[in-house]
Amino acid sequence: MMHGPTENGKKIVTLFRKTDADKRVDSVRSNSILEKNSALINTSLPQFSLKTLSGKKITATKLRGKITVVNFWFTACMPCIEEMPELNKLITKYDAVNFIAITYNNNAELKKFLKLHPFKFTHIPSAKDYIAQTGVSAYPTTMVVDENGIIKSVVTGRKTNIFDILSEEIDKLTTKPN
Repeated sequence: MMHGPTENGKKIVTLFRKTDADKRVDSVRSNSILEKNSALINTSLPQFSLKTLSGKKITATKLRGKITVVNFWFTACMPCIEEMPELNKLITKYDAVNFIAITYNNNAELKKFLKLHPFKFTHIPSAKDYIAQTGVSAYPTTMVVDENGIIKSVVTGRKTNIFDILSEEIDKLTTKPN
């Protein structure tokens, strides 16, 4: 489906039917993303020193000591927007967890977007180079990072049960064996 220009105040939507060849390409792309995600598990979150939307400097090292949820997204990503209410619920449930949202959108774009779409994470705008460094190429992508800075989970694509998926991953890290 493609959203086109508006005509007489009405949005034009064009529907496309996927061919078998399109489906094969999607399958290969999906397998590639799964392989990339698997390769990230049990590796260190790549180092960074970036500024938040409020201008505060934040580094990967400063996040250590707490579990961190890192969400990669952008303002025109509908699946990203659709999962925001569920991601916001995580903040209420886990007050001892860092919640970071990283986007390539600039400050002005992000501020305008957040006026319409509440997203309670700490935002890091204009992070195109860091996103490339992490290897993230599909959106949304969310990582759960342990208190030592090790990536323990990577979830890519819109999941209707993202709250449950991430809660389970966070709970695994907060439950210490006897």
